[in-house]
Amino acid sequence: MLIKSNHSTLSMNYKELLISIYQEVIEGKSYSSKINNGTLKNIEIIAKKCFSQKGVYTVLVTLIIYKILHPEQDIRNHQAQIEGGFSGRVIDTQYISPTLRELGLPAMAESGWTTRSLEQPYPYTLDYQGRIGNKQVKKAFLELLDTIQNQKINPKYILHELLTQIIVIQQLNKVVIQPLNNAEKLTINKIIKVLDSQFSFNYKIFGGSKLPVLAFYSLYDDLELKSVHKQKWIELLKELENDL
Repeated sequence: MLIKSNHSTLSMNYKELLISIYQEVIEGKSYSSKINNGTLKNIEIIAKKCFSQKGVYTVLVTLIIYKILHPEQDIRNHQAQIEGGFSGRVIDTQYISPTLRELGLPAMAESGWTTRSLEQPYPYTLDYQGRIGNKQVKKAFLELLDTIQNQKINPKYILHELLTQIIVIQQLNKVVIQPLNNAEKLTINKIIKVLDSQFSFNYKIFGGSKLPVLAFYSLYDDLELKSVHKQKWIELLKELENDL
């Protein structure tokens, strides 16, 4: 893949670079000792909000990858229409978001730049006016870009630490599903009670409203896989739909 920079034509691969940094994380390599506490705190803020503020996280990953490959570029100028800028959205759409999905990491459906607060045609300087919903995330995002651009910290260290923290968060949130010991004792009333408890609970985080969809998708998926018991599952689903 040939990418033309402002000064020369360089051979580079965004996908391979992202995968190589991810692989270093998996292998246990660490650069955290090379990052100051303030920057580590900002990385932690972005990592903890990587699901609810996915656009910010995706844009940050894209800009860091671009900076590594184009060290002369001011990555705060994230759009081609900005003087001295480049199209971060194109890089994200074609390479970064698809690779993040491939690696099993949080990713946007298309690009982080589809988020209105991030698509504004102004540089991501500390006074950027885009209305990023979470003020703490906005501050951390802009400060990280300022650190990369002005303090000359190796951007790879920041991305490596960000991916490290996100992978840890994913592992902590992983749910292990174990088969029931006495599945035959599971009654329809018990299933309804559990589902009702889950659906009505206030999780205070983004995504809780998707639980009913996920629950019924799982039931229908199981129905498809276990066609031998299809009639039994059909009867169960009808009763659930009538009672919910």
